[in-house]
Amino acid sequence: MENAGQKDKKHAWIKGTSLVLVVFQNSAVILMMRYVSTRTQKFSPASALVIVEFVKLFVCLLVQVRTQPILSFYNRLRDLMVPVV
Repeated sequence: MENAGQKDKKHAWIKGTSLVLVVFQNSAVILMMRYVSTRTQKFSPASALVIVEFVKLFVCLLVQVRTQPILSFYNRLRDLMVPVV
């Protein structure tokens, strides 16, 4: 069982990691959008945005799996799939 000090360290690690990942992701978006706009072979900036959103989803899922047991993560996903009437 974790004591309060270990939980605080874990929460601090999660907060710090999340901040670094968000800064990295936002920087990547800016660089990707500039790269898209300066290429000679043009393609839709919307496609670059879709790629960025998939990367963001992947990173969020990775952090979620890393910070919580896989069974708990699976149960949360299953709870989200409950049909709304």
